[in-house]
Amino acid sequence: MSRTTPPRRLAPAAVALAMLMAAATSLAAQPASAPAAAVTNAPLLPRDRKAMRDAQQEARREAREEKRELKEARMEARQQEKEKATHQAPAPLTHRVSFPTGDLAWTVDIEALDPKLANEQAKALTPEQKAAVDAQAATVPQLRRVQIVRKSTLRRDIRQYNFGPANEFWWTDTGLVAQLDKPGGRVIVMKAGNMGNERYDASLFAWVTAATFKGEEVFREKKCRRYETVIMQRNDEKLTLTAWINSETNRPIAWSDGGNVSLFTYDTEPLPVALTMPDDYQREVNRIRAFYAPPPRVR
Repeated sequence: MSRTTPPRRLAPAAVALAMLMAAATSLAAQPASAPAAAVTNAPLLPRDRKAMRDAQQEARREAREEKRELKEARMEARQQEKEKATHQAPAPLTHRVSFPTGDLAWTVDIEALDPKLANEQAKALTPEQKAAVDAQAATVPQLRRVQIVRKSTLRRDIRQYNFGPANEFWWTDTGLVAQLDKPGGRVIVMKAGNMGNERYDASLFAWVTAATFKGEEVFREKKCRRYETVIMQRNDEKLTLTAWINSETNRPIAWSDGGNVSLFTYDTEPLPVALTMPDDYQREVNRIRAFYAPPPRVR
C-alpha cells in the first residue's frame, strides 16, 4: 500500500522555539523609558538559553524526520510506478500452438491491422500523396486472400489480389514451390524456405513461446493470447511480429508484421478427393528436382 504524507505542521519544539524567540524580540523592543527596561534588557537566564537550545535541536530533528519521511514516500511512489510499468500479465496455462496437421482447407485474409487508423491516415494525405498511393495501388497488385488446400503430399494455394487474375502456387513434399510467373508466362520453381512470411502455415508461429507472451486480450471478437517478438531485417531495420492465438483452441487466429494482418480461418471448404498438379507445373518441378539430385555413386 502506498504511504500518504501527512500535511505539513509545526512541531511542538518549533512552536516553543518560536514563542521564546518572539518573547525575546518583544522584550528587546521595549522603549528604554519603560519601568521594566532594566529587567527586560537583562540577558537570558541559563535555563532560558538551555530551553531555547533544546527547542532548536528538537526543531532540527523533527525537520530531518519530516524530510526523511517525504523522501521515503517519493521512493515508494517511484517503486510502485516501476512495478506497474514492468508488470507482466498472469501466465496462461499453456503457450502451445495447435496449427492443424494433415489434410486441411484454410483461408488467409489480408487486411489492414487497424482499419480505423488506416482510414484516418488516408484522410490525412494531401491530394498529391493520395494520387501517388492510388497510382501505385493501380500498378502493383496487393495480396488480399489466400485459399489453401493441403491433401496428402501436395498443397495448393490460390492467391487473389486487389485486381487482376488469381495465381496458383503448388507446394511439394520435397520443399519446392511452383508458381506461374505472370510477366514471363512460364512456371518457375523455388525452394519453400525462400517464401519467408508467405508460407501461411505453422512456420509463421514457430517463435511463439512463454518468453514472447504479452498478455490476453479480445481480438476480432475472440479471446486470445498475444505474443510479440522483434527480428532484424537484411537492411538492419527492426520488424515487430505479433501473433494472436485462440485461448480456447490454441489455434492461430492472426499474424502481423506491423502493417497488415493475416487472418486465419480453418475448414473453409470440402476437401477434394485428391489434388493433381497441372502438367506444366509438374514438368518444371521434375526438371528442378533432377537438377538438384545428387549424381549417382560410381562403384
